[in-house]
Amino acid sequence: MKQRPLFLASILSLTVFTKITDAKETSYTNSMGIGLQYGILGYQRKIVTNEIIYTLGIGLGGVSVGISSPVFGTQRDTLGVTIGSSFEVTDFFALQYHHYFSDLDKPGLVMGLDLVNGRTEGVSSIFTEEDERETLVLFNVGYQF
Repeated sequence: MKQRPLFLASILSLTVFTKITDAKETSYTNSMGIGLQYGILGYQRKIVTNEIIYTLGIGLGGVSVGISSPVFGTQRDTLGVTIGSSFEVTDFFALQYHHYFSDLDKPGLVMGLDLVNGRTEGVSSIFTEEDERETLVLFNVGYQF
C-alpha cells in the first residue's frame, strides 16, 4: 500500500518535532536540495538540539524523516539514518553521511552519500521481480540557509 509509509512518516515526524521543540538550546535551519532526504527535489527542515539533528523532508517526489549526529569531533560531518518514501524508491531506510561546508547550523553547501535499502517500483527485467527491494548508493546535495 503506497500511502502507508507516507502516513507513518508523517505521524513519526509530528511526534518527534512536537517533543523536541520544547528543548533548551534548540536551533532551526532550512535547506533546499536534491536527494532522498529532500523528497527527491525539495525542502528540508532541521531541528538541532543537544548535538542531535532531527530532519523532515518534503519534496516533489516524496517525504522523509531522519535523525543524525555530528562525528569526528567537528560540526561539519554527520552520520545518521532516514526513513521515507518517494516515487522512485518506496519504503526506504538510509544510512547517511553528510559534510557541511560551514558548520551544521550555518548557511552553506551540504553534500552527502546515502546507503539506501528500499523497494523500487516498476523495475523489471529477467533478473528482478517487480517491486523488489534493492540496495543503492546515492549522492545528495543541498544548500542550507
